[in-house]
Amino acid sequence: MRLRTILPLLLAAPAWACASSNPGPQGPTEQPKGADSTEAPPPKVADAGGMKVSGNFLPPMPQAVTSFGAAMDAEHLYVMGGYFGEPHKYSREYQSDKVWRLDLDAGTWAEVGKLEQGSLQGVAAVYHDGRVCRFGGNRLLNEEGTEAAMVSVAEASCLDTKTRTWTNLPPMPEGRSSHEVAMLGSTVYVAGGWRMGDEHGPSGAADAVWATTVYALDLAAADPAWEVIDAPTKRRAVGVAAADGKLVVFGGLTPGRKMAKQTEVYDPATKAWTEGPEYPAPAFGADAVGIGDAVYASAADGVVYRWRAGESAWQRAATHSFPRFFHQLVPSPDGGSLVAIGGIGGMHNDGRTKHVEVIPLKGDAGRLSTVTIPYPGKAKNRQGVFLHGDHLFLFGGNNSLGQHDFKPENFLNQGWRFHIPSMTWKETAAYPANRQTMQTVEVGDVGISVGGFGHDGEHPVAWPQAFAFDFAKETWSPLSELPRGRTQFGLAHHDNALWIFGGLNYDPRRKGEKAFDHVTNTLMATLPAPPEKPESGHGSHGQGAKPSKGKTTVGEAGAPPTFADHEPAFLPGPRRAFAGAAHDGKYYIVGGMKEGFALVEDCIVYDFATKAYAPMPCPDHQRLSGQLIPLDGKLYLVGGAFKGADGMESDRSIEVFDPKASTWSRLPVTIPHDTKHSRVMAYHHRLLVFSTHVETPEARITVIDPVGPTP
Repeated sequence: MRLRTILPLLLAAPAWACASSNPGPQGPTEQPKGADSTEAPPPKVADAGGMKVSGNFLPPMPQAVTSFGAAMDAEHLYVMGGYFGEPHKYSREYQSDKVWRLDLDAGTWAEVGKLEQGSLQGVAAVYHDGRVCRFGGNRLLNEEGTEAAMVSVAEASCLDTKTRTWTNLPPMPEGRSSHEVAMLGSTVYVAGGWRMGDEHGPSGAADAVWATTVYALDLAAADPAWEVIDAPTKRRAVGVAAADGKLVVFGGLTPGRKMAKQTEVYDPATKAWTEGPEYPAPAFGADAVGIGDAVYASAADGVVYRWRAGESAWQRAATHSFPRFFHQLVPSPDGGSLVAIGGIGGMHNDGRTKHVEVIPLKGDAGRLSTVTIPYPGKAKNRQGVFLHGDHLFLFGGNNSLGQHDFKPENFLNQGWRFHIPSMTWKETAAYPANRQTMQTVEVGDVGISVGGFGHDGEHPVAWPQAFAFDFAKETWSPLSELPRGRTQFGLAHHDNALWIFGGLNYDPRRKGEKAFDHVTNTLMATLPAPPEKPESGHGSHGQGAKPSKGKTTVGEAGAPPTFADHEPAFLPGPRRAFAGAAHDGKYYIVGGMKEGFALVEDCIVYDFATKAYAPMPCPDHQRLSGQLIPLDGKLYLVGGAFKGADGMESDRSIEVFDPKASTWSRLPVTIPHDTKHSRVMAYHHRLLVFSTHVETPEARITVIDPVGPTP
């Protein structure tokens, strides 16, 4: 089955066994012995590592890299070269010389060769007539811990995809790296970049010579020779694409270290440059492809923009699940999708983006993709969760799959940090107590966890404790306790205050129904204002320093917020285990349970300004323990259970509330696994559903695009 057939079917495709989180297979792949060979030896397949994907995720890269070359034929995706070390700390040990190939039919990565003259980053590649051709790049000569020594190479050669043998092309007129390439017909264009070092030796960035030309080479010519074209500006790390018979160059970095937004268009027929509209976002390390008469591009903001000649502006077309730059985009042969590969989400040391994502350019809302990965933790459900940037923090929870296993040994305090793009785990600070079902909220650079359920040595009870987590230091500190224990409540952050709605104060020492104290009072705690810090003035008028907000002080000495009753904010009736969310000055409450384990039948909304509750429409059926997620102006009801013919059933549907229209609708997708005890979060214009509630030591991640591509 070929790519043009695979891509439209990805949403229905079975999960693939995927690449390992290890750097890659050990040992070199055997190379063909002679150029006359017509059959290459079998490639060495990368270890699957227990990862599985489905939907719009292709198997993750066995070794995620930045600044590499990528190309695709109808059956395979090729990746060559790149860098996988710490950003801006360059050494040859972390520069790749590998050529990886993803077999789209089998869903496996394999090492199929090496760059024949040594490792490279900043290399660019295209596919043409059965060959993957590479151009330029930067070769590192220094060892780790020594000053970077770089040489931009003029190398150009092609890898035959069947025999896996290399053939040299004429070298470029001079070495070049930090450039990009695009194809018009059989002619490849090399644009942007600089030359670091030369035949006399390596150099650093300060001594680099910025390119003032574009190179062109007809790969179909009997005797190919490079053409040199004057470029209108000097830039590197640009986006380059070919569409509608023209070359489009945009963005990048200038010699003055400023991010450029201009778009420049070269017409080979007239040999003239014209200006296009500015790129609408920072475009350093962007990548682009041409499909028909349109250019599609993306950079670190995670938005895919589209531009056609004659249009006055770039238009938003789609989004990435994992924003990245210094990545590659490759178009599908049918032009209906992009494939995003490699890159990094920012200048951090958490690892490159391993996910390979198909981004449809047409279709309906509700794209759903999954990845299953090994999970090192012991908690199976009810952990506390923070999603801070690209990091998912998990702490506490219950180690049993049972619904009511509440022995002392069932409650945990273990903490884990998961970097979603690189799919790597790291153990972090343990929670200060063995707890489950804490409610959490993020306030700036601090996460707050309140209440929950745990064992006191004699009985499982609701707890009043609250703690703050410093994301930078990864440390916990205590906050003021609640007036009494509380669990299964709603926690919101609004207008520099924390709000607690409803919930349950459970204590079995109060016999019978009295053990279930449904709390209807609302608590509010004002947060300390961040300290003012000076900010230097801007411009030429000498305005001096002006105040700006400093780091959040929640949890620091002398500033613990105190929860107290907020009159007259009493719930209209008892309610726990409901879905709640703060949005646009209101707190929405849907579903839940009241006394006697009965489901709540109404839905209400609290107005923070008027301090009053009002009724709101309810979804198709009431959910228990659902989650309400604000995302791009809508509220998404996900997970939980509803009362079916045979009792409480896991709800795998996603319902959508439009606060402006005050109406509910339903996304045309169904979550492919039990949603019991799943945690749901908003993540880069997506819904992220996370669960470890499985028998095996695995974590399930479902990513849902509720909007889809823009026509």
